[in-house]
Amino acid sequence: MAMTTSEGGERLERAHQLYLAGRYQEALALYLELLARDPDNPQVHCGLGEVLEALGRPGEALVAFEQALRLDPRYAWAHFGRGGVLQGLRRYDEAAEAYARAVELEPNEAAFHRVLALVHYLRDDLVASLKAYQQVLRLDPDDALAHYGCGLVLDALGRPDEAVAAYHRAIECDPDDPWPYLRLAGLLSRRGMPSAPQYLRKAARLLEKGDPWGQAVLAMLQGRPEEALERMRQAVKRLPESADWLRRDPDLEPLQADERFWLTLWGGRHNA
Repeated sequence: MAMTTSEGGERLERAHQLYLAGRYQEALALYLELLARDPDNPQVHCGLGEVLEALGRPGEALVAFEQALRLDPRYAWAHFGRGGVLQGLRRYDEAAEAYARAVELEPNEAAFHRVLALVHYLRDDLVASLKAYQQVLRLDPDDALAHYGCGLVLDALGRPDEAVAAYHRAIECDPDDPWPYLRLAGLLSRRGMPSAPQYLRKAARLLEKGDPWGQAVLAMLQGRPEEALERMRQAVKRLPESADWLRRDPDLEPLQADERFWLTLWGGRHNA
């Protein structure tokens, strides 16, 4: 029996709320039920894609997002979701194209610009990354992640004073995030600034024990390179695509002279 428009909308919202609550199997069951009743609804396919990605089934998620786009090529959130799957598969050029299409369709959605900035960073297109982060901040001046991203990119571009300012702004927007403190500690330490230890202490208090990447950076800044390498191994084992971030991490750069750094990331290959 077909659902009424009202009933379908309510069940679609229920499925989305289950997804947001991390109840992925329940969300999956409801989306599949909705799909059986309304197979030509792009929102159902898009929601299904989100759940499948969360369940670690990227191939099926990609199919779902692409079906949503066949039904509605101008569905910005489906382009966004497709980009997320492609990014997770480390297909960064394709992810950038998908995110750029989402931005084109909904230019006032800050989240689209933020992920575009992030994937440009992973493509080593620092100028494009900075431009996208700056667009996020035009839309939302208090976006802590965008300020942090600006700091990371500005540091990589050799603009340390601006990077320091960006990290400070990130802290103002979200004082409980350990990463801006960690980056300030590393950047100020590289510049020989006496204030570096205070930021390192703050980062150490905030950093979660279960964050191997963060713990790797912390260990490196505290002068424990062997522990940093072990934490890197844990990070890559948990999330293989984290290798692409670790390779670009400014505070882990001294480890690149150690062959074990590259063996940890991708079996000794010195490029992504």
